[in-house]
Amino acid sequence: MPSTVIRSAQKAGLVLIESRVSVANDGLVTIDASFLAPTSGVALNTFDLDASWPSIFALPPATPTLQGGPYLLSKNVSKKNGLTIVQAQYVSATNPVRVAISESTEKLTFSGYAEQTQNNTTTSGSLSFDYYASTQTATYTLIAPTVYSPTVSGRIGAKFNFRREGEDRLITLAETETLVSSDETLGKVSRISVTARRIIEQGDVPPANILPFMGRTLAGPPLNVSWVGRNR
Repeated sequence: MPSTVIRSAQKAGLVLIESRVSVANDGLVTIDASFLAPTSGVALNTFDLDASWPSIFALPPATPTLQGGPYLLSKNVSKKNGLTIVQAQYVSATNPVRVAISESTEKLTFSGYAEQTQNNTTTSGSLSFDYYASTQTATYTLIAPTVYSPTVSGRIGAKFNFRREGEDRLITLAETETLVSSDETLGKVSRISVTARRIIEQGDVPPANILPFMGRTLAGPPLNVSWVGRNR
């Protein structure tokens, strides 16, 4: 049922009616609050976007330690029965930084072909197989000037369904890792995701006088990739 707000004669200034806090797994802190505006009207800068939480009020119970703020992200102002109500949403980020890690696995196919000429004789070979590749994503929340550098890494899993023709020993393998980042801006807060994906690519054909070990493929060592932190 809808509630009725009645102003106390002793409460002529800004009044906090209610507030609640929620904390996401990646450290995003959201505070929803309802305020009763002063009888003299709302001060122009009290509810400007990106304004800090009104210092005269305590934050909701169970609010974690914050990197800064919280800061006003959005507001809705309504007036009824001579009273002005401000519904406001504030955002911040936990301190220390909280990181949510997720992984996904996909089935990929490698297909390679190589030729080599020695003493006017050309040999060729092909190699293909299926394999599993794991992608790792780190998601976290920052308020500048906080800097954080998460480490994420893709992973190559089992290889299977090998298909070979000719001198497949000419095919060498190299693991390649790519990093992709995205940034969702919520006022003064940045929600950042960094994804590492590793795949198998064909390496260089070995010199004619150097054959791969045991006449089969060479696999490069795992890469150790660190993401360079964002400094906003």
